[in-house]
Amino acid sequence: MWERLTAPDKTVFKTPLFLISFWLPVVLSIIMFGLIAASDGLTLSIMGGSEAYSLMVERMKVPLIVLSLSVPLSGLVISNHRSMQLVKTIQGQERKRMYDLYYDHQKELCITLGRVIETEGWVYIEKEDLPLIHRSVYRHNVDQKNDSFPSSKTVIKALESFVEQSNSYLGSQEKEISRHITKDNFESALDAIAVTFEVLVSNINRLRAFILVRPLESSEKYVNILKAICELDILKGWLREDIVEEYRTTFDESRLNELLIKVAEYSGFSPTDLDKGCLIAAMQLKSFRENAS
Repeated sequence: MWERLTAPDKTVFKTPLFLISFWLPVVLSIIMFGLIAASDGLTLSIMGGSEAYSLMVERMKVPLIVLSLSVPLSGLVISNHRSMQLVKTIQGQERKRMYDLYYDHQKELCITLGRVIETEGWVYIEKEDLPLIHRSVYRHNVDQKNDSFPSSKTVIKALESFVEQSNSYLGSQEKEISRHITKDNFESALDAIAVTFEVLVSNINRLRAFILVRPLESSEKYVNILKAICELDILKGWLREDIVEEYRTTFDESRLNELLIKVAEYSGFSPTDLDKGCLIAAMQLKSFRENAS
């Protein structure tokens, strides 16, 4: 309601509040003039001289006071309107300053992590993903007017939880897969492998609720799924405020490589080619050989 009356986007003389403050005293004074003149039977004679004007001033003091309020009230509205426009201008400048800081911060992160992506040969997180990742982690600082641009605690916590859960899950699944392989339960081993990587893909995709990364399909090559987890772990280290070397990577990459090699040897495919389709093909081939024999 107040916004409609003040209308800071319009010129002051077109705002409803200015028109009310100026014309309301005028209209009220005219009405009062008319009522007093009618009740006392007065007529205004321009040629009546000083006596006529003295009588008008004496009888019309209240209407004249009301009429005189038009100028100061209008002045207050004009002053208030200028103050509102000044505040709005300052707020706009502050918001522009925060966005300048935001994009400078984004540019620095994209250059730094872009170099990491090129050097390390990342396959899941690409340079084109970095602006969206930056938005997920740092965009809240613009609204909060935080010049230091700390990373989002919610996003960092989600990444840390994801890495811990992946570590724990892979550890338990590795034992389960090894047990099936040792007992030569071919189908059970391949089923356990397929389930393991489907769960990993699902966990990565659930992470997108916190950070804007590329979705993965369950048909993705297994080596790329494992690399995606490693890259997210390294990304977590770069996004933390307290970047310390020992916190950069907490994911057990050697365990991944061992698991991948073990699965590849058992299924008969190269570790770099292994995916869900390979497991299905291995199971079909196993079934064909058993039927043929």
